[in-house]
Amino acid sequence: VPGHPKRTPTRHPAAATQMIEAFIQERIRTANTKFRDGLWDAGLIALAQGMHTIMDRTSPAHTDAAGNPRIWPVPHGESRDHSPTWWKGRENTLNLINSPAILSAVKAELVAAMTSAWSGLNPPPCAVFAN
Repeated sequence: VPGHPKRTPTRHPAAATQMIEAFIQERIRTANTKFRDGLWDAGLIALAQGMHTIMDRTSPAHTDAAGNPRIWPVPHGESRDHSPTWWKGRENTLNLINSPAILSAVKAELVAAMTSAWSGLNPPPCAVFAN
């Protein structure tokens, strides 16, 4: 599941991490290509997919304490940690907003993703977000 930082039971954490990183980089490259071609909607979708995966890498519902992708699917059904709604699980809005460690860990990566996606565009629209 490269779009989410999870791994199958048979995949080694390092291999899953490499696949996840490759997915993020591919989405950012695709976004850049789409933006350069004037395909803004497609570019934004690709960028959002990469950024979603970056954010999930810092979520305790997706990674363990060592930063390794968790096994998915969970052997006995849906993870209690995963948050399909804003009020339950360990990655809901309040968990993320109230965690300076999670916010600081992901902010620089998100700015870097936007900067790469907008690279070569003049002016780069993400300069507004970087400040």
